[in-house]
Amino acid sequence: EGFKYPLAARIINRDLYMDDLVTSVSEFEEAYSLHVESIKLCAAGRFELTKWSTNCTDLLEKIPIDKRLSNSVSFKADTKILGMQWNPDSDSLSFYITLPELKCTKRLILSTVARCYDPIGLIAPFILYLKLLVKELWRLNL
Repeated sequence: EGFKYPLAARIINRDLYMDDLVTSVSEFEEAYSLHVESIKLCAAGRFELTKWSTNCTDLLEKIPIDKRLSNSVSFKADTKILGMQWNPDSDSLSFYITLPELKCTKRLILSTVARCYDPIGLIAPFILYLKLLVKELWRLNL
């Protein structure tokens, strides 16, 4: 079916992770076409797309309320996607990693590294640094 809906097929192939499709387009027309094509392409396989979120108010108004992630057209609250926080108003991604108020140990560092969920690799350099730190701690027998 992808040949009937080339835009949706390309984007779904490239930007679908598990059951979340996270992508970005710069023009309303392309976003609307992608929305319509995605629905048709997935419907051909009997998949229903829900929990739509966008920072384009024109597009959001065209999405039925029961298919939206939020009933609101307000961009005040962050939306969780792929373990990250997305702020539609500023179009920015954030990661929130909480560190317990405990003595810093190898176990605590390993636990923190394990809780860093980053399926698209945006904070991979940070995670790598922590893993190298743990390796060095083991090497030094600390």
